[in-house]
Amino acid sequence: MNPMRPMSRPADALAAVSHADPYPYYAALARGRAPFHDAGLGLWVCAHPDTVHAVLAHADCRVRPVEEPVPAVLRGPAGTLFGALARMNDGAPHAQIKPVLQAALGAVPSGALRVPRARVRNAAGLNAFMFDAPVQAVASLLGCPEAQLGAVAGRVGRFAGALSPLADAAQIGVAHEAATALLAALRRL
Repeated sequence: MNPMRPMSRPADALAAVSHADPYPYYAALARGRAPFHDAGLGLWVCAHPDTVHAVLAHADCRVRPVEEPVPAVLRGPAGTLFGALARMNDGAPHAQIKPVLQAALGAVPSGALRVPRARVRNAAGLNAFMFDAPVQAVASLLGCPEAQLGAVAGRVGRFAGALSPLADAAQIGVAHEAATALLAALRRL
């Protein structure tokens, strides 16, 4: 980058994600109250906090399509696990459970979480810790023994690999195996 030349703005909201300094662009987006359609992306963009809140709170803004609460490609153990996840489902039973779960988790003192310390030596180690730590924290809250937290995080990672619409048959097969083990572990808790 030439220090004498000002940095260009991100081309659009998706380009901002990987831009070296997206914050002025984000601030400009957030000042606009109304959603706008980005024809180049084919997407609607909402950035003002009030607008984002209104959209996310609207009943039509669902996690999954009503006609397909679990992706058809996940039929089997991965689909069973997916359908049980509070974050991935906004049906009536989950709407009743979410506030109870949020209140219960909010009452847990942070000292009660058991997340093994990581020796982060490089970017790959930091990346792995960034994904593993939240999984291990939730598993800890559910009563998973500390010695099993790493295995649980690995299984969740393999399960999550099938959630992409680009997942292939091998990734979906691995996700089914991981989901089978995770569901069995949950039953033992």
